[in-house]
Amino acid sequence: MPRFLCLFWLCTLCDGEEFTAQDVFNRARENVARQLSAVSNYTCVLTVHRSLYFDPRRGNAGCAVADRMTDKLFMQDRLRLDVAVSEGNEIFSWHGGSKFSSAGVSELVKSGPISSGSFVGYLRNILFTPGVAIHLNKDKSDEKTYVFEYSVPVKSSAYEIHGRKGGFLVPYHGSFAVHTGTFELQSLLVNASDIPKRAEVCAADTKIEYQNVDIAGKSLLIPKSFALHVLDANTIDTVSNSEYTGCREFRGESIVRFDFDDSPQGQSGAPVHDQPLPAGARLHVRLLTPVDDHHSFTGDPVEGVLLEPLVLKNRRIAIPKGAIVSGVLSRMEFRYQPIHEYIVAIHWDRLTSGPNTYLLNANAVRQYPNGRRFGPGYSGRSETGDDSAEGTFILPSNHFRMDQSFTAYFENSDASKEATAKGNGR
Repeated sequence: MPRFLCLFWLCTLCDGEEFTAQDVFNRARENVARQLSAVSNYTCVLTVHRSLYFDPRRGNAGCAVADRMTDKLFMQDRLRLDVAVSEGNEIFSWHGGSKFSSAGVSELVKSGPISSGSFVGYLRNILFTPGVAIHLNKDKSDEKTYVFEYSVPVKSSAYEIHGRKGGFLVPYHGSFAVHTGTFELQSLLVNASDIPKRAEVCAADTKIEYQNVDIAGKSLLIPKSFALHVLDANTIDTVSNSEYTGCREFRGESIVRFDFDDSPQGQSGAPVHDQPLPAGARLHVRLLTPVDDHHSFTGDPVEGVLLEPLVLKNRRIAIPKGAIVSGVLSRMEFRYQPIHEYIVAIHWDRLTSGPNTYLLNANAVRQYPNGRRFGPGYSGRSETGDDSAEGTFILPSNHFRMDQSFTAYFENSDASKEATAKGNGR
């Protein structure tokens, strides 16, 4: 049980019944427990808007730099994912994806700071973990709202920061506000500052606002939005503003296929389902789904069509021209420094030809086979020297649009490295 310092400050409700701060806390905790038990049956759309600030003139100043938000805007992007809960952990997929990843959100979002825990993780850790200190802040409370402050020591913490040098479990503290009339959570502040130097993060602050949403005829309290501010020891500051929308009941679906085929088993005419294509297979693809800076989000589904037959003699696989490839817009960033440019990446994960389906892990290759670039404004690597730009398209412009005239080559990697690899989901 969390340790609660009981301050008997009275609250009088409309019916004249009086409650102490302890009563309000207990009722709020009971409400949260019910919400957390129900939330595993629902999924929401998570939309994230990120802004990164960076000033190269500061050099490697580390955490000593004051007033870091005066730095120059370096990059902006926006992402759209689906979030659900499985076995107490938040799980993610790109919006509209066919399956959730158990490996954590960082396995989907490969670049830039990203966080999880706002859906259920923080509440589970703060309100239902032994060793957490909670007390009423009387100065910030009034008749309608009680503000409780909390502190989670590292031995009780589930807050983990992942970086280039691994993961680090850190302590954190903050406050949460409870409505005294409904005993419902209104907001939650999370502050992490006592972070090991090797994590290369100075501080991380999160503010979560809550809302009541009607789902399947029930009124449920879920996050409405959250803001994350990360101070990076490498002189990069990130501000992420996110919101939860489109919440709905989550139902697992099973797909049953009936392939009536009287031919002997193993004959080449039998349909193929979800067979991984070998690494090195190269696909020449024309884009079918338009992608642009006005309407597209990282995480949006995309489709393309195969422009050349794909023949893999050693696997006895022959896929004709016109087969459909499907995947996701895996990256779409607008960079302000050193020039204005968009960095765009498309990841293909499935190829469909008639009744046959193949699994892909295909990303853009840097050049055509004859050595030419993708075309005007496209390359496989950013002029800024950012290694993470491998396999992307670089468009030096304030706006861009990739329509059905866009073609490029993509190369398949080991399908076992897909984002659905197993993990702890934290």
